[in-house]
Amino acid sequence: MSRAKFEDAEEFEEVVRETVREFGVMVAVWEINYDSPEELSYIMSRYEMELANLVGTLKLAKERDRDQEIAKIAVSIARSLMRYFFVSRLPEQGAKVMFDAANIALRSSNIIEASSLCAQFMALAARSQDDSLTVTGIKLVEKIESSIESPRSFPDLAMAQAIAAQRLGDFRSSEKHARLALEGYRSHLSYRSSPNDTEECEDTHNNIADALRIAGFSLLSQKRYQEAKTAYCHALDHERGASIPVNRGQTLHQIANCEAYLGNHESASKLYFEAIKIFHSVHMEEYLSNAVGELGYTFLETYIPEILNHLDTNLVDHALSDIRSDILNTFALNKPLNHQFCIGIIRKLFGTIILISLTRQSEQFRPICTDLANSTTRELAKQIEHGDRSPDEAFPVMILDMLFHIGVLVSQAEVDALETGQIAHETLDSLMKIACTAHDWAHEVMRFTDWLSLYFEKRWSFRTADSKRIKQFIFNYKEGVPDHIELISTISKFRLSTI
Repeated sequence: MSRAKFEDAEEFEEVVRETVREFGVMVAVWEINYDSPEELSYIMSRYEMELANLVGTLKLAKERDRDQEIAKIAVSIARSLMRYFFVSRLPEQGAKVMFDAANIALRSSNIIEASSLCAQFMALAARSQDDSLTVTGIKLVEKIESSIESPRSFPDLAMAQAIAAQRLGDFRSSEKHARLALEGYRSHLSYRSSPNDTEECEDTHNNIADALRIAGFSLLSQKRYQEAKTAYCHALDHERGASIPVNRGQTLHQIANCEAYLGNHESASKLYFEAIKIFHSVHMEEYLSNAVGELGYTFLETYIPEILNHLDTNLVDHALSDIRSDILNTFALNKPLNHQFCIGIIRKLFGTIILISLTRQSEQFRPICTDLANSTTRELAKQIEHGDRSPDEAFPVMILDMLFHIGVLVSQAEVDALETGQIAHETLDSLMKIACTAHDWAHEVMRFTDWLSLYFEKRWSFRTADSKRIKQFIFNYKEGVPDHIELISTISKFRLSTI
């Protein structure tokens, strides 16, 4: 390559330029022709295949700081890569690409593109959960604003500030900037749209949807649930083209959250399930497992058997695979535990247990729970015992280990059923012992007892197993008071005692 560059520099230059043009055309064709949910998997694989070449155009543009054509193509390619980095869970790598592209656009005095890339950078920075990237994004906003007279004319900058404020927990500021961005995008739609700029209108509609989602999250975080729901519902109306497969599931999930907070649990369940189907179809496992966990909690309030009939082995396998990755990352042996992240993972896992335990798919819990118990909680417990970790980390480790044990037991219950048609007495006894010895937090916050009652009634058809009676049994066990509870179904009867 270097030899060709020096032997015939002019021809070499033309080959390079034509190659960059071809990459630009290729990406443009992808974005125009492959924007449906069914095609997302294919287009992600194409981006994966060409990633090195596409990022290479950006590197070339950085080196050739006076070449406006290559800069323009590289910036356009970078914007299109946003979808790939988001879905592929590569926020740090994507943020670097967007940052470089924003600076190339700014160097070329293309403030509109620089602002758009800045907003994309901030979205990926927030997704990375790396606050240093958010700070870098704030500085980038300031850099762009310093080069223009009227920052309010560039709603992408307000959008970037809204995302940053959301990440830093300032939800009032996030709401304010999201509304400013929304106002700007709507103005663009009113004054710039015409029958000949379909692509621009589509982009602006998606920008409006983005701003509404940020506003919705900020309102939700302020416990303004009805307002948040309204914002998210409006966002659905503005999603267009390639944005739909990536964002529609997330929007439905957030509307479901609003419905759950408003007490509309049946509606929440159905919306979570709609989101689950989308996430599964476009292979967004992280979002799939989140939605599965939240759906599980709604089943403590409303039972919809039709949903359970659609939880096939493949879907459950993908959800558990993502949870496994999350647990290995959050409960890693080589770093301190982040309690907030730990509680989030515990909630997700238990919500998944609630849901899947009501189906025959529970068999899938045994291998993953056994493996994770051996590789995480037991090793972490040893580190705490030997003084290599803070004793404060014992609580989340204990709760997670308890969930692994529960997962193994509900899996064993399915084996029991295959052999005898019913859960075995030993399995029942083990579950009740966990309930009786569990920390109060497991009952009061996780709602372990409510799940156990639901599980006994719906999965095994036991009568006389309501939550109130189980709680009384647990209380008597802890107080040393003699008590027994009878679990009766049409085919069996079990008697469990506190002593």
